[in-house]
Amino acid sequence: MTYKSRKAIDEITKVMQYEPLLCTVVSKNQINTKLKQCVGRYFNYALVDNDKIKYIGYTGNLYHRMLQHKPKQFNKVLIMEFESKKVARANEKCMIKALLPESNYQEGTKENETRATFIVNEELLEKLKGIAYWERTLIKNVINTALKEAVDKYEKKSGVIKAIPTKK
Repeated sequence: MTYKSRKAIDEITKVMQYEPLLCTVVSKNQINTKLKQCVGRYFNYALVDNDKIKYIGYTGNLYHRMLQHKPKQFNKVLIMEFESKKVARANEKCMIKALLPESNYQEGTKENETRATFIVNEELLEKLKGIAYWERTLIKNVINTALKEAVDKYEKKSGVIKAIPTKK
């Protein structure tokens, strides 16, 4: 482990809310060989470029998530495994808030909010924007209302939605 990796680990461990089960460093060129088995568990990770933490995230499929990040500028990944999704998510938010990595775009989110990217029908998106405009509210409020109504309708018909099982 290089000094620069050690420095980034020290920065992160100072602000973590919970102790990880595992903490390790992988270089960017080791992603294909070292991370294929890291699925169905709870991970926080930090993308590090030389001395600087560029991004902090959460995933249940580390290999797939790292492939999505591969075009980004970083040379190491700090990986922390946690006992539950709740703990990993809390840790992620704590680290982002304390360290303010430049590539995290969670600014402007409130407690229990996260940014998500979806592919949607263009016509529906324009209609959602129209609703938000005419109701003088935010698009996220229109979407949250629609999602809540969809979940409530589903649960009324089928019962409480069970959590997705994790792979062992």
